[in-house]
Amino acid sequence: MIQAQSKREFISPYVFAGLKNHDNTYNKAQKIINTVCLVYDVEFKKIDNRKRDREIVQVRQAIMYFLRKETSLSLKSIAGLFTNIFDHSTVIHAISTYNDIYKQDKMLLANHNRIIEKLSAI
Repeated sequence: MIQAQSKREFISPYVFAGLKNHDNTYNKAQKIINTVCLVYDVEFKKIDNRKRDREIVQVRQAIMYFLRKETSLSLKSIAGLFTNIFDHSTVIHAISTYNDIYKQDKMLLANHNRIIEKLSAI
């Protein structure tokens, strides 16, 4: 166990880089997940599986895209937010696919813009 040598009760962020913002990052990630699920009107437990239904995959890809875009989480950390184990290559593919298709599909573009509006309000 690490004991503070001074009267300060926290560990310096210089000792463990990124420690100070760790909780804030995961809170932001949870807000992103909730926002995307709200826009697509689906519960996270329906997305958090390996089903490959088109609607489920698109929401999962949107979540991974916005987590990567809006947070400093690594690809491995994003994959670890899901119960079913995905790896970093799945996250890369999801982000790339979502980035390619949301601009072409009017419904996805509308949902994308709604997500951006809701995230800017957070």
